[in-house]
Amino acid sequence: MGNKDDYIKLVEKAQLGDKESMNLLAQLARERLRVFAYRLTLREDLSQDIVQESMLEMFKVLGKLKRADRFWPWIYTITYNKIRRHWRTEKRHKSVSIGEMDFGDDNKQNQGGLENLVAKELKEVVLSSMKQLKDSHRAVLTMRCYDNMKYSEIAELMGSSELGARMLFLRAKKSLGKHLSRRGLGSGALLTALVVFGKVTAPTKAAAAQIAVTAATTQVGVTASVIGVVASKATLLTLTAAGAIAVGTNVFVPDTGPVDSPAQQHITAMTDALPTQSQLSESIEDRWDFYPEGRNGPLMSRLVIYDEDRQNAYCQWLQDDNCNYFYDKSNNIVYKNNFRTWSSDHSVPVLTTDKPEMVSFLRRVQVISPDFRHIIADGDGLLVMSVRDNTINSSNSRTIRHKNAMQEDYFQYVWAEGTDFVDNRDQIHRQGWCFFRVKGEMAGAKVTGSGRLPLFYKPSKVHRPWLKLTVESPDGLLLIFDTSNGAVVVDEDRGMITYPAGSFFKGLSRQWMGLHTIDSVRRDAAENEISFLTEYTDGQVNAEVSVLHGNTTAVYTIDMEKDLIDKIEFKNNSLGDLDIGGFLEFTYLHESHLNTPEFTEPVTKPSRRWHQDSLGISWLSQLAEGKLAD
Repeated sequence: MGNKDDYIKLVEKAQLGDKESMNLLAQLARERLRVFAYRLTLREDLSQDIVQESMLEMFKVLGKLKRADRFWPWIYTITYNKIRRHWRTEKRHKSVSIGEMDFGDDNKQNQGGLENLVAKELKEVVLSSMKQLKDSHRAVLTMRCYDNMKYSEIAELMGSSELGARMLFLRAKKSLGKHLSRRGLGSGALLTALVVFGKVTAPTKAAAAQIAVTAATTQVGVTASVIGVVASKATLLTLTAAGAIAVGTNVFVPDTGPVDSPAQQHITAMTDALPTQSQLSESIEDRWDFYPEGRNGPLMSRLVIYDEDRQNAYCQWLQDDNCNYFYDKSNNIVYKNNFRTWSSDHSVPVLTTDKPEMVSFLRRVQVISPDFRHIIADGDGLLVMSVRDNTINSSNSRTIRHKNAMQEDYFQYVWAEGTDFVDNRDQIHRQGWCFFRVKGEMAGAKVTGSGRLPLFYKPSKVHRPWLKLTVESPDGLLLIFDTSNGAVVVDEDRGMITYPAGSFFKGLSRQWMGLHTIDSVRRDAAENEISFLTEYTDGQVNAEVSVLHGNTTAVYTIDMEKDLIDKIEFKNNSLGDLDIGGFLEFTYLHESHLNTPEFTEPVTKPSRRWHQDSLGISWLSQLAEGKLAD
């Protein structure tokens, strides 16, 4: 039949008793069902019997079919139910040899030289592997790959949910891959095997030539992939009715400048920020957050946006251990950017792994989804998967432990065919790490320093972060060191005070941790329940974050594209705008071979104990007030 309308008219005429229409409909149905039944049973005699029974039942109850446009799902259901009844009552087909799996003499004549399309050895490997699959696995592969059914249609036919159909297809793929591997074919042979099976089970050579199975056909979606991990490799830790990321509207509404300003056009072209919920009102979001070192460690994330019927999916944001990506679907371009994402509604990201006290503070300064739930899971390799359906305003999240998630196929993304890549990264972000210099004045003292800053998680394992500051004042010398072994403050009069590693990176850029600097700074403040204000300058090219530490306000200037702090100015609140208490300026260097004492990593002895708890972001205000060593 030429199109959908043609077959609908044919079904309607057959229902009215038109013999010519009934004969033509029977011919069309018999051809399609014969191939369908054979691919499921791998027995010609059995598939012929099942098709014959299906055709008899079709003629008996065709008049009861209420919607002619549902004819094909309806007849497939009849056939599939008969096959399932056979599977429940007959097991003889399990012993059929490879040589018996054909269409008989008549079909061999129709196929002619089909044997030449694939090597005999490959054909036997594929047929043998398919025969070893569970019946339901072979069925779902057939429906999806050769009959081009949507997951919703497969779910209806098999009497399951759509997610159940996706998961079944995922398990079927994995099972087939294992059987192929045992017979010497690598993991990349799955698509080839599916094509080969389709060709060797096609009724004619012409039909075989039309068989094609694409990567898009075999995708199952993020939710099914992650749940598949739960069932196969990972340990289920918790299940909550919440989104993994709760994003609300910040009560401090900044002035972003005219919409059509050059700077605003520039930042829009950079595809910088996550969309608001209103912008995603007709979409379904799947987001993964992966913590390789536990909930308090670095974070990688991936956000996939589906259309309303979940048929078209694309990865819009991917922030892995080596780069930040944005996929512009309309132009089929992947942008590699310096910066991590941030929220376009200016809110601070709230993670379900955050401490309740921090979430409670953020509730006082911005709106957080009422669905938000705290997740208590921890440990290395923590993967948090959330699904939010904006069309029905519902969300849920799951957590699993899977230490190698970054290496798995389901955390990678196969970009659409013909995708172009545009690399917007500067030298230091392409390198993955950099050195930096610090200079400034604090409480009448001169501040100088240097450090090393990894920009992604993978480089951080080799080029570990470190910081050293020297504060020279008339009262003496103060030294600050922070390395992976620990952090110390050395005062000429008071001696040495030891802190946990990372204490003096609080309030500074920490890109390797997986959040944009604007969010790292604001979350550092929230962790200490310190108020902050946010506003943008130059049409969002830069941001200013004012962190209110008691008598001191630290005003951060953050380059949103480079994702780095340019400057921190300190103001004494008691004196208004008359007194600037100091400043720190940062310069970032891409040179990787600076073998000078300035860029030599300080040595601190590793210790499991420290004398003081981390001061959090408050260490900067204490330094500005000259009280850090008190």
